[in-house]
Amino acid sequence: MLSDKETIIQNLENFIKENPNSDVLKDAYISLSETYYYTKNDVESSEKWFKETMSKYPNDEFVNSSYGQYLNGRAGSLAEKGTNDEDYKKGLSLIEAALPFVKGSVNEASSYYLQSKLYFNLKDYSSAMDSIEKALKIFNRKLYRDLKEKVEKQLTVK
Repeated sequence: MLSDKETIIQNLENFIKENPNSDVLKDAYISLSETYYYTKNDVESSEKWFKETMSKYPNDEFVNSSYGQYLNGRAGSLAEKGTNDEDYKKGLSLIEAALPFVKGSVNEASSYYLQSKLYFNLKDYSSAMDSIEKALKIFNRKLYRDLKEKVEKQLTVK
């Protein structure tokens, strides 16, 4: 936590190596897995560390939540910055992968919201509506209601 962007990965890897019995080892694994993606945008290394973290801490609620949020983050990036159907379909596959890890949490609503945005980008407004309604059942927030309104407008245009 006392590291900057340039040293955090090396510091976390060193901590993991040097403190195999630490009470915060799991947190270090999670932080390292997340840092590779969020700080370095290194999907390959992030996946590698998440895989190791999940094998070391199987069925751990916090590890699963972190991985689900990471997958949501990647899908969200594709929903916002994607440029073609292939990007949006990749985002949908990331959401499908995330859902088992976020089930039962507010992050499940985020998954359905992002799924709705991706379907919207694909002009599959019926599926977009199904997804945003799932999100709203879990968490009724303005952001989700606004997307539902946008989808409804497209459905009435047809």
